[in-house]
Amino acid sequence: MEIDRFSYNVINLLNDIRENPSFFAQELEKEKKYFSKNYLKLPNEEYSIKTKEGVVAYDDAINYLNTSIKFPKLKMHKSLFDIAFDYLCDIENVDIEKINSIDINKYVNTYGNYIGNLTKLIDFGGNSPKRVITNFIVNDGDKNRGQRQRLFNKNAKYIGVANGEHPIYNSFTVVIITNDFKSWKKKDDAPVVIEEEEKKEEDNKNKEKKADEKKEKNNKKEENEEKDIKEDEEDEKKEEENKEKDNKKDDKKKEDNKEKDEKKENNNKEEEKKKEDKEKSEEEDKKEEDKEKREEEEKDKNEEEKKNKKKDKKSSKKLKLKENEKEKDIKIKDNKIKENKKEIKNNDLEEIKEVDIKREETKEIKFDEIENKNEEKNKSPTFKKEDKEKEPKNKENILNKSNNLKKEKEKEDKNNNNLLLENNYGPDVKDIKKIERIDESNGRKIKITKIIKTMKDGRVEYETSRQKLS
Repeated sequence: MEIDRFSYNVINLLNDIRENPSFFAQELEKEKKYFSKNYLKLPNEEYSIKTKEGVVAYDDAINYLNTSIKFPKLKMHKSLFDIAFDYLCDIENVDIEKINSIDINKYVNTYGNYIGNLTKLIDFGGNSPKRVITNFIVNDGDKNRGQRQRLFNKNAKYIGVANGEHPIYNSFTVVIITNDFKSWKKKDDAPVVIEEEEKKEEDNKNKEKKADEKKEKNNKKEENEEKDIKEDEEDEKKEEENKEKDNKKDDKKKEDNKEKDEKKENNNKEEEKKKEDKEKSEEEDKKEEDKEKREEEEKDKNEEEKKNKKKDKKSSKKLKLKENEKEKDIKIKDNKIKENKKEIKNNDLEEIKEVDIKREETKEIKFDEIENKNEEKNKSPTFKKEDKEKEPKNKENILNKSNNLKKEKEKEDKNNNNLLLENNYGPDVKDIKKIERIDESNGRKIKITKIIKTMKDGRVEYETSRQKLS
C-alpha cells in the first residue's frame, strides 16, 4: 500500500504539536477572529463551518495547549495504515450514526495484534491536514474532549492514517493509534520508509518548475495585455474625467439654479410670512376692537340696567302709591256702602213699621166693618153705595203702596250689589254667578243667582239671593 501525501502531512503536523503544543495554540488564536457567533468563515474556504460551542471550544483548546507538557513523536506502522484504509473504504457509504457500530477489531485481526490500547479517530469534512488536526484538538460539542485526550496519550507509539473522498462531506480521514502492534508478517513490522514519496516530490518539483516557466510566459503576455488594458483604461478614464467635468459644470449650473430657486422660495416664504404677520396683527387689532366694543356695550348695558332698575324702583313705588290710593278708595267706598246699608236698614225698619201700622189699621177697619155688618144684620138696615165704594178703594191704595215699597227696595239692593261688585272685584268680573259676599253687619250671605244685563262700561245688572248666616 502506498502512503499518500495528505496522510503523511497529518502525521508530521501531529508530531510537531506533540513536541511543542503551545505553537499550535497561536494558530487557533488567529482563527478566533473569523467567528461570527457559532459560524467560522475562514478566508481560504468557500463555506462557513457551523459549530456547536463557537469560540468557547477554541478557548478551551488554547488553554489546554498552553498548559500541556511535551509528548514523544509517533512512528508510522504499515499494518496500521492498512487497517485505517480498509476501515475507511467500508464506512464510506455508511451513515455517521451507524459507524460506531462497526467493530474495528475485525480489521485489526486480519493484520496482527495490538498491545495496550488502540484508538480510532474519524474526521469528516477536514479538507487539509491542519483542519483535521484542529477538529481533533478542539473537539467541538464533546465536553469531555475524548478525541483530544486520545490524541495526546503519552503511552502511544505507533500511528496509521488513511484519507479519502466522501460523497457528502467531500473528505474524511481515519487515524489509528496504539501503544504497540505486532503484525502476522514480520516484514510489516519494519519501519515505514517513503521512497516513492521522495520521487513524487522530485517529480512535483520538476512539474512546478515547468509550471513556473509557463506562468512567467503567461505573466509576460498578461503584462502586455495589462499594458494595453491600462492604456485603454487611461483613455476611458480621460473620457470619464471629461464627462465628469461636463457633469460638474452641469451640476454647478443646476446648483446655481437651485440656489436661485431657493432664494425665490425663501423670498416668497418671507413675503407670505409678512402677509401672515400682517393678517395676524390685523386680526389681533380687530379682536381688540371687538373686545373694546363689547366692553363698551357691556358698560352701556349695565348703565341701562341700572337706569331700568331705578325706573323699576320708581315705577314700583308709584304702583305701590296707586295701590295704596286704590285701597283707600275701596275703604272709603266700603264705608259708604256700610253707611248706605245702615240707612237702608233704617228705612226698611221705618217702612216695615208703617206697613205694620197700616195693617193694623186695616185690621181695625175690617174688624169695625165686621162688627157693623153684624149689627146691620141684626138690625137689617140697608147699606149705602158710598160706603161700599170707599172700602175697596182703601184696600187698593194700601196694596199699591206696599208694592211700590218693595220695588224701591229691590232697586236699592241692586244698586248696592253693583257697588259691592265694582269695589271688590272691578268692572271686568266674568264669573259673576260664582261671587259670594258676606254682609257681617246684617249677618247675611249675598250670592248672585242671575245676570240680567251687562252695561257698556262693564258693569253688570244681576239678581241676588240672601241667606242668614248660621
